[in-house]
Amino acid sequence: MGWLPDLADPTFRPGWREQVRLHWVANVIMLRSWHHTAGFILWSLIALPGWLAWAGFFMLLASLTARGSMTPAAFVGCVALGLIPILAIQHLAFVVAFRRHYAPCFRMAMNRSGTPVCEGCGHLLARVGTACPECGRVA
Repeated sequence: MGWLPDLADPTFRPGWREQVRLHWVANVIMLRSWHHTAGFILWSLIALPGWLAWAGFFMLLASLTARGSMTPAAFVGCVALGLIPILAIQHLAFVVAFRRHYAPCFRMAMNRSGTPVCEGCGHLLARVGTACPECGRVA
């Protein structure tokens, strides 16, 4: 795995400078599209209710620890156990946002740079205008 997981065909191996340039262009494309920007932000905010619930739980535990009802070790354990599922949900939401809203922008950046690639799946194409052998989408 490298800098380009699930963004493009694994046979596409640009240099470091080309990768940075492609990501820069993809970021600009994404920020100019309200659909991709809003979608990325909304998917990233899915875990916000969990974070707020965890913060309330954290404050409840802190008050129990301050009153002597809970040991510091139990406090740390409860905080860690409450944090793990929220981090998992946050990570999954980011992966979905990345694949749905950033990957298409990256593939557009590749096409604009002269590397013909399927905007649906990222498969390298022989030339623009041909159908993708992976997903059948016409580029």
